[in-house]
Amino acid sequence: MKNSRYIQMWCALKVVIVGLLMGSVSLGQTVSQDRIPTNRPDSPLVILHKPKAKYPVPEFGTVCIRGTVILRVQFLAGGLIGDIKVIKGLPYGATDNAIQAAKHIRFLPTIKDGFEVTTSKPVSFYFGEF
Repeated sequence: MKNSRYIQMWCALKVVIVGLLMGSVSLGQTVSQDRIPTNRPDSPLVILHKPKAKYPVPEFGTVCIRGTVILRVQFLAGGLIGDIKVIKGLPYGATDNAIQAAKHIRFLPTIKDGFEVTTSKPVSFYFGEF
């Protein structure tokens, strides 16, 4: 948890520095982490890497799980993963494994009107035979 606090502080500092450099923020002004100024053109959210969720391993015996976990993932403007909500889950720890995998998604945030913006999107993780 200590590292996540440092990451949040770094993202807040990044927001202020970028805002100061672009002239869209002055000292003493508060900045929302939902919108971060950028000089890149408008573009949709781009997922660069979505790790596979680990197949659940029960303590006793073998379990066959087949299905899809669907999560609503919040992609923060600063490039971090925000809230994760379960839309459709599976038993035996599959949903927890999908949440852990979702926390490691790498992405480029949505850019709209010269700002990186926070967006939410459903993300699916399939468990079963391929």
